[in-house]
Order: sequence, then C-alpha cells, then structure tokens
Amino acid sequence: MPRGPARFFLLDPTFAIVLAAACVFGGLVSYFGMVRENYPDLAIPQATIVTEWPGASPEQIEEEITKPLEDEIRALPGLRDYASSSRNSVSIVSVQFQADVDIAFAMQQLRARVDEAEAEFPRGVEAPEIEQVSVNDLPVMTLVLYGDLDAYALNRQAERLQRELERLPGIRRANLQGARDRAVHIRLDPARIRSIGLSPVDVRERVTEANRDLAWGSLESETTTLPLYLEGRFASVEDVAAVPITRLDDQRLVRLGELGRVFVDLDQFDGETAVSIDGAAFEPSITMAILKRPGADTLATIDEVRRFLRDYTASPDWPAGLEIAELSDEGEIIRESFSEVVGNLLQGVAAVFAVLVLALTWREATVAALALPITLLAALLAVTLFGFTLNTLVILGMVIALGILVDVFVLVMEGMHEGIYVKGESFDQAALSTVKAYLMPAVAGQVTTILAMVPLMAIGGVDGKFIRL
Repeated sequence: MPRGPARFFLLDPTFAIVLAAACVFGGLVSYFGMVRENYPDLAIPQATIVTEWPGASPEQIEEEITKPLEDEIRALPGLRDYASSSRNSVSIVSVQFQADVDIAFAMQQLRARVDEAEAEFPRGVEAPEIEQVSVNDLPVMTLVLYGDLDAYALNRQAERLQRELERLPGIRRANLQGARDRAVHIRLDPARIRSIGLSPVDVRERVTEANRDLAWGSLESETTTLPLYLEGRFASVEDVAAVPITRLDDQRLVRLGELGRVFVDLDQFDGETAVSIDGAAFEPSITMAILKRPGADTLATIDEVRRFLRDYTASPDWPAGLEIAELSDEGEIIRESFSEVVGNLLQGVAAVFAVLVLALTWREATVAALALPITLLAALLAVTLFGFTLNTLVILGMVIALGILVDVFVLVMEGMHEGIYVKGESFDQAALSTVKAYLMPAVAGQVTTILAMVPLMAIGGVDGKFIRL
C-alpha cells in the first residue's frame, strides 16, 4: 500500500506516540500553569459616578450636582441609558453604554464630560469618583474581623490589615464594610456660641474657610517660575482648635477651642456589621471583601492571602483577642467546577469502556478509555495557546465536548471492530476503511451540533459577550 498523508497521520506508530505524549505533556503543563478563575475577565460597558458634598441635602445634591452631570452625560456617544440617585451628601449616577462600544474610548469620553460638569459644582464638593463596572468587582474572598476589642482598636487594625493586603501583587483592592474612619469632631457649647451671637452654621463656615490652601500667584525669575500658595489645611487637632472664629467688642480674638471641645474619634456609622460564630451571640465586626487584579490566578491569589494571614496573625504586633474568619471564597466554586469536570470525565470513560466491552472487545474499550483524557488534555493545550483562562465557561464547554467525543469514539471503535473481526481486514486496512466510511457522518454530526448553537452568537449585550467567550 503506497505511503501518503493519510497513512502517515493514521498509521505511523512513531507519529501517534509522539503526538499522544505531546498532548499529555502540554495538557498537564497548561493545566498547572493556566490562570484559574470563576469568570473570564470581561469589560462590562457600565460605570458609576459617585460625588460627595458633605452636609448637603438631597434637594441640593439633585440641583447642584446630579442635574449638571446628567446634562453632560446624555449626549455621550454610544450611551444606552443612565440612572441617578440623589441622597444626603452624595450623588450616584449609573451609566450604561451599548454592548459593542469601545470601552476605553467610552470611559475617556465619560471622564471628559464629568470634568466639564465639575466646573459648575459649588465650592466644597469633592471630586467625582468614576468606577468602571467589571466582573473582577466580585470579591474572590471575604473575611470578617471580630473579637474582644473596642471599636477604635478594631477599626485601626482593619485599616492596617487593608493596607498590608493591598500591597500583595495579586490584590487590586480590599473593601471594608462596617468600618468607621477617624474624623475630627467639634462638640460646641450651646451657651457659649449663643453668648457671642453666633450659630453652629457660622462656626462651620469659619472652619471650612480656614481649611483651604490659597494660591498666591507666582514668583518669576530669569530662569524659572515658581508657584506660590499658602498652606492652610489643618495638620493637627491643635490647628483646628486654634481657628479664629470672631472678635468680641474689646477686640479679643475668640478661637474654636474656647467654644467647645475638639477631638479625634471614629466617624458616624455608615453601615454596621455583626457576626455570630458557631451560634454564639452576635458581636460587632468588620468585613473585608478582597478583589483580585485582572489576569491574576484566583486560586493562587486566595492561597497567597491565606499564607499572608497566617504569618501576619502570628506576629507579636497582632492584638490578643482579635480573630479573623473566612466567610466565603471563590476557590471553593472553582474547585467544585474542576471536580465536576474530572467526575464527568471518569463517568464518560467508564461508560465508553463498559459499552465497548459489552458490545465489542476489551481492546477497543481500552483504546477509547485512554483516548478521552488525552483528547481533553490536548484541548487544554489549545485553550492556553489561544490565550484563554481556565474558567467556568471553558469548563462548561469541555463538559459539552465530552459528550460529543463519546459518540465519536463509539462510532470509530465499531468501525474498527467490524473491519478486523467481521471483514477480516488487517489493522491498517481497517483503520483506513473506517475513516473513509465514517469520516463524513462523524463530521456532519458534529457540524449539526455546532450549527444548533450558532444562533446563540447573535445574542447581544453583556450576556452575548459571555457566550462568545
């Protein structure tokens, strides 16, 4: 029988052994080296704009902040819709773009429009924060801190742990919930401020005016120009207490410290969390949601956080009585997905082996049982070469492909058995005749399966992006 491409690819034992070994080796290297995550890194065409104006009423927020933002945003190219919420001291605007818009360009345009609206904001409004919505905004791990500590010490330790965790290479951000920032409190004496004819609003305006840096022009020389400004922002509690408030009739200067008490304490509750461990009574706590960086391995990031926490809590600086517990982590979901794929693979191998042993012989059953895992390892290698991560969608595709592979292996083994044992052909003849007889039916069967899923590619929006991944 003359040699040709078909005989080389189907019958050459050296090529078959080398190909199988390459698939096994490449698949194993890919499995242990791939980035593993629950969902692929998908840029969602949504963003939120948060603007704070401390002390402003919802009506002021609506008129002075939210409406100027909406006026600028509604003309954005590629805008789908937007929604806003005006609350006490804060404005929140949610923006959603068309699914096919260039996210980088859309965010650039959004920031430019927000800058234009910011020019109309009243004095005292903080700079707007623009945050793009991302799949990676879901925490990969959630911790809770609790124990026999006062609120001040608990908040301080939570903030310290937050800073340390955000220094880890795989961590993008650690969000605290239930924590209270430290703030300067001014507790005025009502009798004193009434005696000098002032109101709390007057005192607040004096303090706000004093807590500013003032531009004083520039100093020019023959070689350079230096900007000049007066540093007026408070650096300590003493600076706040020394703020001049008014002058009495005898020209004596009255400072803030004379009108009340100025001290540093925790801010008011923005949200409170409590935890109960093993059915015990609820006690105050602080939760910490850990977000990974885009492209970071979820399982490796979780393991890195756990190693850091073991070392950090064992240090002498860790206060006695403070405990850390894990509330959730995506690693469990990912491991369950991997276990499910392995379980389905073993079930598929066992089913193919049992069917072929009963219908044919143990030889065909053994070949098919070995070919299934080798094929899936080759698929992992291909996934790596195309730049994809090992995530839930890839695993789901592999489970679907496993069912397709089982049909093909049963079909090919049936053809080989018929050629060798019924027609009396040699192994080479049976292999070639099986490929010739079953190639087109097998390809047609797989094509019909694929074509049945093609309409899913026409789904738009974020859901369509997930499917096309």
